Amino acid sequence: VARAGWPIQGDVFDYLSQDKLYHDVRTEKIHFANLGPIDYSRTRLRDPDLGYTADRILIFVPETAMTIVVDTIRVDKPGHRVFANVWHPDNILKQGDGWVVSWPPRIHIRQDAWENPHTRDLLIRFPPNPGTTRAVKTINRRYHDSQVFYEYFAGHFAEGQKLTAVTVLTPHAAGSFQEKMLDAVRII
Repeated sequence: VARAGWPIQGDVFDYLSQDKLYHDVRTEKIHFANLGPIDYSRTRLRDPDLGYTADRILIFVPETAMTIVVDTIRVDKPGHRVFANVWHPDNILKQGDGWVVSWPPRIHIRQDAWENPHTRDLLIRFPPNPGTTRAVKTINRRYHDSQVFYEYFAGHFAEGQKLTAVTVLTPHAAGSFQEKMLDAVRII
């Protein structure tokens, strides 16, 4: 999520949520490949109004069902902005510094809900990333209380400046989370 400016006071997520307008952007698929033990895809988003270009790289490891999401942002026009890496785990079972384990008991679609059997949990992890602030917040989403897990960059950004956010998604058997799972991926 990208927004011009930044909140002088108050919660960053509330600031991001205030803008309910549709922002016209362009997206394109850059590449997709099966590279043996991993699947790789890259998509580009261009936002000329806010002045940035973002690439999303997905690396899926079928053997473990782990997905690594790498979001990179290149600032095309200087200015004050907030860039946020936002995930809606809905129901957080456990959390720590830069990670949450979630399982949504219901999948909400408009005002209806599909019951989700509790056979799997999902570890959502933000590896350490200097310059970001992380938070968990309860919000109202799709007609019910929900939780959001996010990290963000806020400030004045120069033309050509690059930012990167990494998210690691690790599904696992319900109730089987162990903190050693956090070591499965690290930034080098």
